[in-house]
Parts: sequence; C-alpha cells; structure tokens
Amino acid sequence: MTLGIVFLYGVVGASVLIRLAVVVVLLPVPGWFTARIRDVEWVRMRLTDERIEGISEVIALLRMLKLFGWKSYIEGCIENKRESELACVRKRRVLELAKGVANKVGRTESGKSTLALALLRSILTTGEVYYVSLRTD
Repeated sequence: MTLGIVFLYGVVGASVLIRLAVVVVLLPVPGWFTARIRDVEWVRMRLTDERIEGISEVIALLRMLKLFGWKSYIEGCIENKRESELACVRKRRVLELAKGVANKVGRTESGKSTLALALLRSILTTGEVYYVSLRTD
C-alpha cells in the first residue's frame, strides 16, 4: 500500500495525499451510520410489535368495539402507531443513503481506492498514464 502511494505521488503529485487524507477521515463514517441504522431498526421493530399487539387486541374485542362505537378511536390509535413506524422506516432509508454516499466518497465500500487501482494498472501494463483523457509523461 505504501509503495503504491509513493508511485502515485510520483505520477499525480500532492493530490494523492489529499485523497489519502479523505479516505482516512471518512473511514469510521460508515460504521457510525451502521450503528444508527441498527438503533433505528430496533425502534421500528418495537413499534411494529406494539402495532401488531394492538391489532390483535382489537380483533379479540371486535364485537364490544362495534357495540360501543369505538371504531374511529381505535382506528386513530392504530394509525398513529403505523405513522411512527413509517417515520422510523424513512429515517432508516435516509441513513442508508448517507452511508452509501460516505462509502462512495471515501471508497471504503471495497476497501480499495478506485483511482489508485486504475493508475497502478495503467503504470504496470503500459507505463503510461492517462488522466481524464490527458496524457501525462
């Protein structure tokens, strides 16, 4: 890895150090997002259990609810539980999106820098490097 960075520094210059700094700084970010996603998923599962438990109680007491006219009240309670559950689902999706962006920016998804691999492959096979269609000698 160090040898690759030295070669890239010789070819590209100081921008390799900036890219390396970005990768190092963004390395713990996906782990942080993963921990938040786990917490949100745990809350969502708890809310889903509460909603399912409430629906089971409603089904068990359906005759009594219809007799006393509590249908709209019970619908509201179940709808509120479902809305809080959906809020957790939306929050999880946003966190997954942010984690994906951090993975792409830091290139920590595969643990390798795409730019470094492309440059090293080009150096080892042809000895010439083309960066954005510009030949560098």
